[in-house]
Amino acid sequence: MKKNSLRSAVAALAVAAVSVTAASMSAFAAPENANYGFTDAEILASENKPYVTLTKTVLTMDEVKANENKVQISMSVSDEASRKYAATGFHVHYDSRLKVATDEFGLAITPGPAIARISPSGPVDDPTAEEQGMSGFFVCSSGNADNGIGGVMWNAEMILPDDVKEGDVFGLDIYYIESTVNEDLFTNVQKDRTGNLMQAWVFTRGIYNELWNPNFAATDDDIAKCAALANIDKTYDGYIAIQDAPQTTTTTTVVTTTTTTEAPVIISTTTTTAPVVPGTTTSTSKPTTKPVTKPATTKKGAVTTKPAGNAPTTGVAGVGVAAAGLAVALGTAFVLRKKED
Repeated sequence: MKKNSLRSAVAALAVAAVSVTAASMSAFAAPENANYGFTDAEILASENKPYVTLTKTVLTMDEVKANENKVQISMSVSDEASRKYAATGFHVHYDSRLKVATDEFGLAITPGPAIARISPSGPVDDPTAEEQGMSGFFVCSSGNADNGIGGVMWNAEMILPDDVKEGDVFGLDIYYIESTVNEDLFTNVQKDRTGNLMQAWVFTRGIYNELWNPNFAATDDDIAKCAALANIDKTYDGYIAIQDAPQTTTTTTVVTTTTTTEAPVIISTTTTTAPVVPGTTTSTSKPTTKPVTKPATTKKGAVTTKPAGNAPTTGVAGVGVAAAGLAVALGTAFVLRKKED
């Protein structure tokens, strides 16, 4: 096929693809044409088995703010496709909270080095994405030789919403669409059996989809940064995620206070009245109780009371005072008896 006629075919694809209705989309819904007329065994035996992927990234809120909510995503193809394709057509769907940035040329979507030697076309908005609850765009390429290589095919600058927050996840998806007259493409210039088998492989096994390859998952490292990625749609092809907020640890300090009580130790000094000797003067003294305060460790039990002189030591509170009183009483009785004598 000549270059001009192929470009016309691709241009027609772009127009038709973005104007199809839900009724005319198969998106792998119709088993009779989902394999492009090939059996599973034929597709699995394809000579070329490239994979097409979208960006998977986790950003911090600091990075988001530093880039004014703008994030670049890319669509890439693996090296198995190098020098084996020219005609491509892809619908890229993305979370409806995202927007594609614009520049002086329209949508800020630019071709990458993988398609530098073939002719990129588009990009244009894809209104059919709304039927999937998403937004989208369509990009395509053509050429007169299979000069497409592995690497980044397209770059797009996306804008995160103003209310973006830590833990948010925005899905990205390559969504195969065909109408009654056109289909998405990834084939060679000749569109021969080899090229068409490669195309069937890409849209059935080379991207994630509900029928053959619903095994998309975030990496363990990314899930560790953003826990919500563990539950991402298994048919997506990429994502933009915002790292979770740092975990905060609350430390409670328990203060234990030990109180030492200084208890008074009562020292009782008792003066006993001596017998009256004729010709001498008798002096009667009262018991003197003098509290002496000194440090004492509080323990279970009473304060030790220590009487002066030869009085016995007792550990029962108040006994020292009672003993002193008893001594005074005995002394007095002795004096009275002496007077009677």
